[in-house]
Amino acid sequence: MVADVVTGGLEARVVVERAALDVALELPPGRTVALLGPNGAGKSTILEALAGVLPLDEGRIVFDGVVFDDAHRVFVPPAERRFGVVFQDLLLFDHLDVVENVAFGLRARGMGRTAARRRAEAWLERLEVLALARRRPTELSGGEARRIALARALAAEPRALLLDEPLGAVDVTGRIGLRRVLADHLAAFPGPRLLITHDVTDAYLLGDLVVVVEGGRVVQRGTPDDIRLRPRTRFVADLAAVDLFEGEAHAGTVRLGDFELTVADTAASGAVVVRIHPRAVALHAERPAGSPRNVWRTTIDRVEAQGDRVRLRLGAPLALTAEVTPAAVATLGLRPGAAVWVAVKATEIDVEAR
Repeated sequence: MVADVVTGGLEARVVVERAALDVALELPPGRTVALLGPNGAGKSTILEALAGVLPLDEGRIVFDGVVFDDAHRVFVPPAERRFGVVFQDLLLFDHLDVVENVAFGLRARGMGRTAARRRAEAWLERLEVLALARRRPTELSGGEARRIALARALAAEPRALLLDEPLGAVDVTGRIGLRRVLADHLAAFPGPRLLITHDVTDAYLLGDLVVVVEGGRVVQRGTPDDIRLRPRTRFVADLAAVDLFEGEAHAGTVRLGDFELTVADTAASGAVVVRIHPRAVALHAERPAGSPRNVWRTTIDRVEAQGDRVRLRLGAPLALTAEVTPAAVATLGLRPGAAVWVAVKATEIDVEAR
């Protein structure tokens, strides 16, 4: 829920010289923009500038038609921007319990204590953590703390959401549940949403649009499919090479249309996302013997040199990317149109609920 209807988005050019950062961003209302990049790319610096806690050296920030920052003449303080922010280190107050942390922003805006606690408890319930209301931040797991920080951001009726690694430092089990909760609340939020991540799965599953930042510059932007199918830099290509599929899991198998994979996660059930890294895909001239449960014959569609590795795109029945050495290409005669056997170990296939 937001306090005011936001009809415009957030447009910014952010220049921070000491971080060698110069990027232009556009965050449309009702859309989630996933800001993706390696560590040190400048993602958190961008968020801090948008939130108003880091001054611009050059550039301009405009939200819903109003100038918030133009580096030299106009500056709207963070509290007046009315953005819901989750910083990477969360910034929960250890001396306050969970419900007081969530109510803090509301109290700072003048809401009475009882009303603020009531609204805070309502948001804790929505994020499935009301049972933690009386705990202190030091008593929370990583996933629990992130839900509390998200509840605090949403409870204040923000006009935009800025989330820095909201799924960071969470174990695999907690990450799946938190991603589901986050997806629900992002979809329901009508204002602009910025999600910072270094995880391609989070960017693909949560972002309507993806902006890739490297070395303080935007190197690519587009839909998740644009990024995956048409990478423009080595970093993006490495990310895009992680093949993602949607399927149905049951008793240690995942059905992907007419194709079936055996997976190590026998507990996975129902709708899932499957992730296979190209280095998990082994190629053979003859049918391999031994332990791999997933073995099939295919043809090579495309061969591309990538530095000291060679990337191959495989055809039906499952369009996978494999990555091998130049020596393997020569030994196995790997070329477009060549027939090969594919083997993927069940333990090399990541499965997550969707």
